[in-house]
Amino acid sequence: MPGYLREGVDVAFSDDKVKITYALWEVTLPSVWVFSQPTVQGLLERTSTLTEVVSNPQTAAFTRLLEAQGCFTPLRKPSYTLSEIRELFAPLRSSWYAIYYAHPIWERLRSGSATRNELIAWLIHNYHTSRTAGVVAARMVSIGKSAQWKQFFQQDALDEYWHCDAFYFIDAPALRVSSQSVKTYVPLPSSTAFEQHTLRLAECDSLGHLLTAYFQESSIAFEQDSNHFYQDVEASYEIPSFFQRWKQHIRIDIEQGHAEGLGNLLESNAIIDELSLESALRNAWLSFFFLLASLDDIYQERHNASEILLRLPITDGLFEPEKTALLRENYFSKPTTASIFDNLQSLYLWYTRECSTLNFYVKCVRPDTDLEYLRDGLSSASFRALGFARSHDEILVCGRSAKLFSTITTTSINSLPENPWSIAIVNYILEMTVSPTLWLLCVSLLLDRIRSHCQSSSQMSWSPDQLLFLDEFRSTIWLSPKESDYSITTLLQFDELIKRWMTTQDAIPPDILA
Repeated sequence: MPGYLREGVDVAFSDDKVKITYALWEVTLPSVWVFSQPTVQGLLERTSTLTEVVSNPQTAAFTRLLEAQGCFTPLRKPSYTLSEIRELFAPLRSSWYAIYYAHPIWERLRSGSATRNELIAWLIHNYHTSRTAGVVAARMVSIGKSAQWKQFFQQDALDEYWHCDAFYFIDAPALRVSSQSVKTYVPLPSSTAFEQHTLRLAECDSLGHLLTAYFQESSIAFEQDSNHFYQDVEASYEIPSFFQRWKQHIRIDIEQGHAEGLGNLLESNAIIDELSLESALRNAWLSFFFLLASLDDIYQERHNASEILLRLPITDGLFEPEKTALLRENYFSKPTTASIFDNLQSLYLWYTRECSTLNFYVKCVRPDTDLEYLRDGLSSASFRALGFARSHDEILVCGRSAKLFSTITTTSINSLPENPWSIAIVNYILEMTVSPTLWLLCVSLLLDRIRSHCQSSSQMSWSPDQLLFLDEFRSTIWLSPKESDYSITTLLQFDELIKRWMTTQDAIPPDILA
């Protein structure tokens, strides 16, 4: 409710002190004073509102302090100016920073207790994030809906596209990672989810895209802390001056005023309706969520403390867990010899047979809203794939997919499901539509997984006869050895996202502003 303390404000009562913590801010008050002011005590116990306390001259200064830190839930309105949205977003941004930088991976890296694989996973995750920046800005310019912001992001795309090479590319012999391995490293599942989510925002939600970019760029406020952290990591892993280029990049961002420029776009009296704001805030939260989940993924790379094991793509048809971390969870039921397929159908049948799905997944029960969202995502993606289809067979199979998947569509993918990984899956299949053949391969896998592992799969169950045209199409696609490797790597990458969707209890907050 408006005027109450936010859920994220922590109030700790002790014998002689009351400590209030929110995001990166903290204040301690004498208990005697708090208990001498019943309205203040009620405010901190969430039984009184800001309106009740601010009317008291003895407590007005205290409430202004809390209000300045964004500790109160805002008053809801049917519409907001962009300037008001900037004020609303500031405390959310701070609270997300507090959660993000409290993750234990930072201390592991600082102290050197993280393995070399964790270190490299973190470094390459940052490289991937940088590699995405210019691409996302370009998507905003070329396809995005906000004409008044395109000029800014056009320059942003030109500023950012080369930074992954100049500043974040790994070139350190001490790390024993080749440049080719860096370029081909398969992104962490959450890194993939973040990249594809930001691409979708650039295309479909201009405000969500702007808030995400503003959140990312505003982290330059921690420049001094970052420099101390980099110094500690360099010492812990004996990689002197490794982060010099990272520091240079931060200075460039500061000198060019990237964060200020994004903030200035929000200094406007342009009106945004409440529903659009709620959608944009949820989408910005999802960007934060996937970035935070990437830190969990980095920690999962702690295997093989003494040897480097990277997430490399499948090469020459070899499936050797000791050569690529992409296979570390023992996806396949038994060691296999080199498997290079010249036909997409034989590749798909082999993959779904050999992949140890019973070990890979638990039996999952998804909320109905999630399956509805996925079903509608399939419908939207099928028309998008048809729009990218060029060959005779691709046009026919994508058209038949669109006809089949759209017959029972009742909702819109603009409404969000309960689980953030549902959005990651829909984003993945939407982004795969530029290659209709690979898109159909991933759609087939998703339908198989849901049919095998979701108890409420009837909402997405089509009979084998209805889906027979997918088998027939795959049988017509002939592959080169490189295409065979790439197709299987794509399936492995998508399977990681499906696993997250099936096995996690992550949830999108129902009210971001609270």
